[in-house]
Amino acid sequence: MSRFLPVLLPLALMACDYTPPLRPGKAEEVLNIIHGSVVLSGPEDPSTVLIVVFNADNPGPPDGTGLPPTFATVHADDFNQVEGGWAASYTVSGVDDGTWIVTGLMDVDGDFSPFPSGLAGATCGDWGGQHFSDFASSTPGRVTVKGGEYIDNVTVIIDTVFDTERPAYKVRNGFPPMDLELGTIETNVQEYYLDGVGVHTNYEGQVRDPEGKYPLDLDGPCVRIDDDANLNNFCDPASVGCETAFWILAVDADGDGLLDSHPDHDPALGVKDIWPRVYLTYLGTPELDGSGAPVLDKDGNPSIEPPDLPEGEFWGSENFVFGLEARLNAVPVDLNVPTPASSLKVAWAPAIAHFYPEWNDLCVGEPPNDPNVPCQAATIDIRNPEVDASAIPKGLWEINVISFTGQTWTVPNEIALDSLPGRDGFVSGSQQGAVLTK
Repeated sequence: MSRFLPVLLPLALMACDYTPPLRPGKAEEVLNIIHGSVVLSGPEDPSTVLIVVFNADNPGPPDGTGLPPTFATVHADDFNQVEGGWAASYTVSGVDDGTWIVTGLMDVDGDFSPFPSGLAGATCGDWGGQHFSDFASSTPGRVTVKGGEYIDNVTVIIDTVFDTERPAYKVRNGFPPMDLELGTIETNVQEYYLDGVGVHTNYEGQVRDPEGKYPLDLDGPCVRIDDDANLNNFCDPASVGCETAFWILAVDADGDGLLDSHPDHDPALGVKDIWPRVYLTYLGTPELDGSGAPVLDKDGNPSIEPPDLPEGEFWGSENFVFGLEARLNAVPVDLNVPTPASSLKVAWAPAIAHFYPEWNDLCVGEPPNDPNVPCQAATIDIRNPEVDASAIPKGLWEINVISFTGQTWTVPNEIALDSLPGRDGFVSGSQQGAVLTK
């Protein structure tokens, strides 16, 4: 895939430390097995491949924010050379009843692990792909299993190289405050900035060899164009290789010269279809100092009292790149052309939704075939005069950025929380930061 084509990759991986919620009062289900071949069509030599399944009603990035409940590993030495590439068999066991999308990631540089979010993603030079409905189609294939089935001949094609890096970043000013009272005013726009960073650290003794080190090296950020008028810190696409960057993609799929409406929101809201996507998740209430800023420990981490919610439930929100410029169709990038930037301006949206681990009466819309997927309650927007500002919890909100390629980066993450060692001038504490609602 060329980075200059507005194509959304079907594959993305988020942290896999997800346990499907229990359903009290129901008998233990007989789990299913998906078996097939993974074919490398493009890579010259095989590397370890992760086969990952996502619920079709709750897909992973870029098509959604779902987490994979299970995966399988195919080692490099399991592959045999075949006409046009390499092939090996795989087996994914422990699959719940439901309909699934089967994806694959070839970890070329050996820095992938499904458990820490800092390692659970494709880096520049890795290859991705998935199971398609047929060999001539780019439509994702869906695999339905039920009652302990063994499904065979599910072929996963690895054929797309990731030629951009994950969007690693820090939060400018650490914990930018968003005033909930000001958020009730329709015309008020509150913004914050994310700045790209390189990451050079080791995960010691956490994955693979407990005595060894698992390096994570992300170069960058990309170098901004030397132009004082360039307030958005754009970089020259021709000079950006595997450097961390925010790849901004303003979508005009119908070719009318105007930004398309965001596919997940009512067009009347004026929200536009721009990548990357920025999602917030409520972390809880921090201890504040006299100035109203979070109190930090010696490693730069705030103490947080998490919300009292059952496992799997959370408050979430989507924020929007450029904000007002997007609503006015005045974004400073060419349409349908991915443009790298070393910083990202984000507009905070004073609206949140409550998400549940499985479908229930509070969910919006009709239930999917499999009720055991997350669902969303009605959105609470404090710009509505009938809604009080207290409807949005005060405290810290984790930031998750998803690129149009499906690659993700989350702040805060365990790089900061575990105070991992830094190299080449990298300080793990720079990966801390969150939006603070006050």
